[in-house]
Amino acid sequence: MAQPKPLWKTASASSKSATNTPRRACFNIFLTVFFITLAAAFVDPPFFIGFLIGLAITGLFQAIFMANAGGAWDNAKKIVEVELREKGTELHAATVVGDTVGDPFKDTSSVALNPIIKFATLFGLLAG
Repeated sequence: MAQPKPLWKTASASSKSATNTPRRACFNIFLTVFFITLAAAFVDPPFFIGFLIGLAITGLFQAIFMANAGGAWDNAKKIVEVELREKGTELHAATVVGDTVGDPFKDTSSVALNPIIKFATLFGLLAG
């Protein structure tokens, strides 16, 4: 009879796959932001200043939106579970899906957008 694979070997293979894909995606995002910023730096100084201001303002409002939306989805699940006591219903299942989307929104909005804004601004100062 064949021995089953140890659980730690299976988990290690799946975690490698789960971490390599986002790593490649982050590199692609970095390249996109870098080359767009580089192209904007060579157009015209007022255009580049407008690009940096637009990037900062857009990033700020995107982060505020993501944090508020994530918090709203998280609070909706808490209201359904605690106040309405509807655990196990379709409403609860829908709020669990919303919470699954809302947690990454809430937890990563400022962490993800802050480096992009800082990188573009720092690159603009060094290029200018």
